[in-house]
Amino acid sequence: MTDTAPASDWSPIGLGTWAMGGQGWRYSWGRQDEARSAATIVRAVDLGIDWIDTAPVYGVGYAEEVVGRTLAAHGLRPRVRLATKCGFLWQPGSRRPYPRLTAASVFDEVEASLRRLRTDRIDLYQVHWPGPDCDIDAAWESIGRLVEQGKVVAGGVCNLATGDLERLHAARPVATLQLPYHLLDRTAEPELLPRCAHLGVAALAYSPLASGILTEAFDARRRRRLPGDDWRTRAAAFNEPLLARNLQAAAALRRCAAERGVRAEQLAIAWSEPPRRARRAGRRPHPAPDRAGRASHESAPRRRSAPAARRRGGARRATRKLKTPRPAHHPS
Repeated sequence: MTDTAPASDWSPIGLGTWAMGGQGWRYSWGRQDEARSAATIVRAVDLGIDWIDTAPVYGVGYAEEVVGRTLAAHGLRPRVRLATKCGFLWQPGSRRPYPRLTAASVFDEVEASLRRLRTDRIDLYQVHWPGPDCDIDAAWESIGRLVEQGKVVAGGVCNLATGDLERLHAARPVATLQLPYHLLDRTAEPELLPRCAHLGVAALAYSPLASGILTEAFDARRRRRLPGDDWRTRAAAFNEPLLARNLQAAAALRRCAAERGVRAEQLAIAWSEPPRRARRAGRRPHPAPDRAGRASHESAPRRRSAPAARRRGGARRATRKLKTPRPAHHPS
């Protein structure tokens, strides 16, 4: 669709806003403070992060509204690329999204996202979690039309199997594929990442901190204190038998980081950056990356075996989440 999607001029780390959707919906992270969310956005941009990933389903529109209000209030829109998604709808007054993806629904969704984000264009518009009854091919054609109309700069996909990715890419080039990738989930390595490299599709790794497990603040006590409406209380990775193994891995990561004089979060994010791939960090990037938006460190090990995505024959940076089983229509 375009060659201007996430590439070498996007910061290696993007800011994810799933948690900013607040509480009261199925995949909530619990109660959130909008002022703190806004401060995080401002701080991220100040540190050099120049793209924000959001979605209508995050709080049934609320996360997009927080992003839109914050960028408008601080005059930050010219400094930020916006990435959002389509594929979930909800009835007026309801907070129970359901998967829906048709040629027509894409046009309706993009107009709603533009209003909530207070902008006239979306820099990266992505198919989110296509369900079995979703017409992804028709939706992809509609995203192409939006690119032609100038409302969308580039089109991407999320959580897609290799066959679907190849089929869509043959119809219209796919700019990005957003997929889970971190130290505890490497399932993308054998097939998806090499295929992205072959096709020239930028891979956006989401949840590089494993939804919090790989942070220094998370331990068994923190797990017990998660609020009941936090989706992680129902996730396999945060419950036995996987939890104990994951906490052991996180402890080993902290020891490795301490030996190098960095934090576990820095090491985990650096690990998820092979030569040309970027990460979508969570709502509270801690520790903060440096001014260039990087979280790598001179002493952090570089993974050189993972394939790099390509752009026009050269290296293409994807600018931008034990396996964690995900429920159907997981919103990440």
